[in-house]
Amino acid sequence: MRALTNALLPFALVLMPAGAQGPASLGENRGGGSIAVPPPLFQPEEETYNRLDIVDRQTYVYGNGDAWSGTAIFGYVSDLQAVDDVNMTDNCCVDSVVRDYLTFFGSVPAGGCYLAVYPHNGNGAPQETAECEEDGTQVHGASFEDTVFGLLGMRLTALSNTGCCFAAGIIFIDCQPHDETDGGDWYYAVRDNVLFGYDIHLRDGGRGQPGYGSYTWISSSRFGYGAGTISQAVSRWCCGLPAHCSYEVTLVQDLATLEGVTCGACPYIVGDRVCTDRCGYDGDCRGRLRGFSACADAGACRVVARLIGCESPPRECKFCGSLEPSRLCP
Repeated sequence: MRALTNALLPFALVLMPAGAQGPASLGENRGGGSIAVPPPLFQPEEETYNRLDIVDRQTYVYGNGDAWSGTAIFGYVSDLQAVDDVNMTDNCCVDSVVRDYLTFFGSVPAGGCYLAVYPHNGNGAPQETAECEEDGTQVHGASFEDTVFGLLGMRLTALSNTGCCFAAGIIFIDCQPHDETDGGDWYYAVRDNVLFGYDIHLRDGGRGQPGYGSYTWISSSRFGYGAGTISQAVSRWCCGLPAHCSYEVTLVQDLATLEGVTCGACPYIVGDRVCTDRCGYDGDCRGRLRGFSACADAGACRVVARLIGCESPPRECKFCGSLEPSRLCP
């Protein structure tokens, strides 16, 4: 597999800054020093996993490509994925993922992050298909100094808008920077060479140029990079949903088609609770929702809903985007 990766390097080096090795991995390790630690972007009581000390102490020794981006660096979009495992000790949902990257421009990806969670296959590796995935997650970035490779460090925090909920146990997570614009940076997931739980797993994603030479998960050790742990942290929420803009339906009007066919049974009724985007306070939300909902057979319904507030949606919330009440805690 390493031979396949190296075969790409002459092509990749045309536009790459000096010192870079290719989409899959970094160049020479120059040693490390002390840095000003970027702050975490979630509350400590929400934390369920944290190995950001790998960057905070500058003890990382390598970086593996983990991005759906790269046009500004390579001249084309590349799609490489890197996952690491997290042990969810309770029946909870992923709220946010913080991951450390080395970049060339220090950019926050224009398309946010492609957040994907893969179940454990029972043999120390992720299943090939994600059980939960979300593209375009809201992302915050905080820069840090890279004393090991001399690139620009970026700590990205991706906030899940839908919530990926799982029973207690091992899951594998990727928080892949997504930027298909001409200015797309490249991102190496920062990692050490100490095994913490299961090994890192790598593959090509198939939506851009490859770099690893495999479209199925292969451990970092088998690739020749050695076992290790990615610098990342995960926060969760349990038995409740993170705050969303929450509304109550106040008007439902059945509208007939030009042929006079009415809806008959609108998907909404007065009193339904509806939630939309994540929020921090009431001011993040529109005061009222107005729109039309297509019916199963014909016609449409005019629907109006008033803002209740920025709150954790109640269990009786019928329409909460892709949130599935059946997967919430009992």
